[in-house]
Amino acid sequence: MQINQYPAITSISDGDLFMIQSASDGAYKSISASDLQAYFGGNSSTGGTGGTGSSDSDNLFSSVVLLLSNNNTVLLDKSSLANSISNSGVLLNSTSKFGANSAYFSGGSNIVTIPSRVEFILGNSDFTIEAWVFPTTLDSNFRHIISKAGDLSNNSNRSYSLSISTNNIGWYYTTNGISDVTINFPCTLTANDWHHIAISRSNGILCGFLDGILLASVAHTDTYFNSSAGITIGSFGGYAAQGYPQLSFIGNIEKDGLRITKNCRYAASFALPTKAFPTI
Repeated sequence: MQINQYPAITSISDGDLFMIQSASDGAYKSISASDLQAYFGGNSSTGGTGGTGSSDSDNLFSSVVLLLSNNNTVLLDKSSLANSISNSGVLLNSTSKFGANSAYFSGGSNIVTIPSRVEFILGNSDFTIEAWVFPTTLDSNFRHIISKAGDLSNNSNRSYSLSISTNNIGWYYTTNGISDVTINFPCTLTANDWHHIAISRSNGILCGFLDGILLASVAHTDTYFNSSAGITIGSFGGYAAQGYPQLSFIGNIEKDGLRITKNCRYAASFALPTKAFPTI
């Protein structure tokens, strides 16, 4: 497909039409701005967002294995897997990035857990883990947003975790269940403000993002340990409630604002989503 180059366009609406010339037969056809965005959104080499920017649908939705949501009363998963969710004291409140609501995590034992399943195994494959977060506590500790890890009763049952501190996004992993490795993506986060956090891997390259900006990319082909632990949201497994409260994420996660995708969505800086993550 060939797109002819014209003077820069400063404003685009979803209903705008573009003329595209086929590279194979030279024929022209029209395409809407929203369809054009969806096309490039599904191609990580362009830095696209996999159909999440301003679209009501997600062309990578079949690769989504967790999408934290709620029905305004109860937390639930809106991925096609419809994972069972156990809520330990996490409350919904009106703090919101996009006008709905969010889940407030107050630390310690206030977490959300999801039973283990094969779809949560990342191995050495491509993936994206991302969240819209509103941290109310930030310090030098790595506070874990989402993890696949057990607890002190089985200290060698870990796999991976996404965390934040005042000056870092942290990607923790282990290849054997206990030997810790953390890849730091230095940045500046502010408390009581919304941030989009993302970690993405594609073809052996791991990227960290803050608010749509690529912080760094590193060669990363390690295979993560196949832990039997489920997913914990709001802590590094059960450790925060077992004497390690500094591992707690304290703050809000937006409704439809935390997602695991078994595909790479981001390989370069991207325009921030203007809506919560699509649920179809």
